[in-house]
Amino acid sequence: MEWALAGGEIFILQLDRAPARITGRPLAPRTTETFSGPPYRRLARVLVGRSGQLADRFIVPWGLAAPDSYGVTRPTGSASSLFRDAQRLAMDLGESVAVAVRLTPEELLDRLDAADPDLAARLADLRVDSESVSLLLGAMEGVGNALAARGSLDSAEDLWWQSVEWVELALTSDSPRPQSRWLGDRCAHLLFGVISQCGSAVCGTPASDGRAAGRATFLSEPAEVARFRSRDVLVVERPLPAFAPLLWKAAALVSRTGSPAAHLCEVARSLAVPAVVSADIELPGDETVAAVDGLSGEIFLWGEDRRPKIAVGYASHEGEGSTHE
Repeated sequence: MEWALAGGEIFILQLDRAPARITGRPLAPRTTETFSGPPYRRLARVLVGRSGQLADRFIVPWGLAAPDSYGVTRPTGSASSLFRDAQRLAMDLGESVAVAVRLTPEELLDRLDAADPDLAARLADLRVDSESVSLLLGAMEGVGNALAARGSLDSAEDLWWQSVEWVELALTSDSPRPQSRWLGDRCAHLLFGVISQCGSAVCGTPASDGRAAGRATFLSEPAEVARFRSRDVLVVERPLPAFAPLLWKAAALVSRTGSPAAHLCEVARSLAVPAVVSADIELPGDETVAAVDGLSGEIFLWGEDRRPKIAVGYASHEGEGSTHE
């Protein structure tokens, strides 16, 4: 065991093997070919960078009918009011999709988990209201920024890992300890499936089993840690031990050189983070997402054309304001 003492608290950094039991959803089957078609690609686009308990509740129920273009409209108002607005918008959007396909929200999610091709066909031409999506994402961004500013979260992106109950408590009282890592994403296997079908494939040497997907972020040295965001796929030139602290929040690890015997790969295995080394991949751009299969050694890169047209604007709490591209 490797551990550290910081601020009077003990942190586990590495174990000699992966834990016998990990809290979260069961590991997904390796078959992902069923996640095909535009609805699944729409959901994958909006989920990149937004994974966790809140994403499962606030995005997944309507994500298959996400608009082809949407903005991030940042309303003003207190963080508590923004979170209430986000809850209402998420419920309205999810119910609109369920009604359109004549399913209950629970039935819709069950069919989504099973990659029901009939569900994808029924949602092929359906789009939810883009303005509501813009307000929802902007409200959640505002809540995340507020909690990060007061020190309740390390970063705004960590908001998506938390539960509704945690956020409500954090907004009204002393912040409880946040969820620092989330391995139970409802759609982790869907995100991997979409990217593996749409992206270009590169093969390296397997170093840590598992499948994961996220934004691909290349760091040339550990000092660039500020550029790394929660649930990014960490891409490095060499598997230096100094990158190990980033694996706690990384979706996966890819190294362009190195061996599975590297210390960094040992840490990845202990944390159940998929890893591939000796992968001759091109350095990813800012909008590249990656899917990593740590058992086969395959890496799939999906480039900038995956993004919908994004607009960013500002609005009052009542929704007035402008949006610009």
